Parts: sequence; C-alpha cells; structure tokens
Amino acid sequence: MATKETKERILDAAEQLLVEHGFGGTSIRGIASAAGVNLASINYHFGSKEALIQAVFERRVGPVNEERLRLLDQLEQSASDGPLPVAGITEAFVHPALGLRRLDDSQRRVLQCLLGHTISLPSGKARDAFLEQFSEVVQRFTIALGRALPDLTPQEVLWRFFFMVGTLVQTLAMAEDMPRISRGLCGETDAEAMERWLVPFIAAGLKAPAAEVRLEADDA
Repeated sequence: MATKETKERILDAAEQLLVEHGFGGTSIRGIASAAGVNLASINYHFGSKEALIQAVFERRVGPVNEERLRLLDQLEQSASDGPLPVAGITEAFVHPALGLRRLDDSQRRVLQCLLGHTISLPSGKARDAFLEQFSEVVQRFTIALGRALPDLTPQEVLWRFFFMVGTLVQTLAMAEDMPRISRGLCGETDAEAMERWLVPFIAAGLKAPAAEVRLEADDA
C-alpha cells in the first residue's frame, strides 16, 4: 500500500473515531484497528496521538486558514501604506469559513463535531493542537486590525478579534437550526446570503468606539 494512501486511511479512521467518541474515548490502538494498520505504521507517520490529532485538524482547518491569509495578503498589497478597511479584513476572515457551508452533509457534520469536541475541552494537548492551527491567523489578523483601528489598545483589538471568532463559530454551528429556532421566519440560508449579513454586523462591532471612550462619554 502506498505511503500516502496509508496516511490518508489513518487520518480518515482517526477523524471518524474522534467524531464518534471524542478525544478521551479514542485510542491509538482503536485508530490502528479501524484503519487496518499496525501501531508501528501510526508511529511512523505521526509519532504520537497528539501529532495525529493535529494532522486531523490541519487537514480540515488548514485550507481555510491558508485562504484567509491569501485574502489578507491581497488586501494589504492593495492598501499599500494606506489604511486597511475593516470590512475587508472581516471578509477575508469570514469568507473562507463560510465556504464550509458548501461541503456535503457528512463533511460538514465531521467538522462541526470536531469543533464541538474541541471547544468543550477545558485544556490539554488536543485543544493545544487545535489552537496551534490558528496561531499565524491570530497574529496576522490582529496586526491588521490594529493597523485599521489605531485608536484601540492591543488588548482590545485582541478581544474584538476573538469576539469575531465567537460570532462566526456560533453562526456556523447554529445555521442549520435557524428554521426551527425562528419558527420558519429564517429558512436555510446559503453561504453568500449569510456573508452579506454577517460581514457588516461584525465590522460594525469591530469599529465601535474604544471602551475608554465609551466610559468617558457615560461619565460626562
């Protein structure tokens, strides 16, 4: 069996078991059995359970983050030394993720389950492996937002970035439930329509006055 094919079989098996049993309930031995390989093969390709889990995340999340960075690169090149548009930064972050709405049902379910399991973890190597996938994205986008929003402190920029992340994750997680939650008012929405609503909503929050400015206004 070709090395690449073996690696993909291991990743497929690991992903399925993680979806079904979560991180604590998934063992290397179980992954090897499901993939039809021996333990030595998993050690050869990945070295450890943590490295395998990181590879599972990278396969799903990596393309999204690569597209985010590509779009941000384009935005920064177009702006040159001028100001970066907040809406453009928001779109560069949101658009690739909403593309996941175009995945088939089984692929989307896998990703949602992985996200759900990860977010529910208090801490540990599995959560660290997931967060590592976003390290460059966090750095690049917070720098870009700091450039676009010079009146905000670095601390507030970082918090607003994570508020953007939370809004996007919740949107992806709950979009399919909206017809039921809204009692039919909000039907199934495609990625393009969702983006038209979501980008200006997030951008408005990012551009809100700094916390210190609001406090001063309240005290006046």
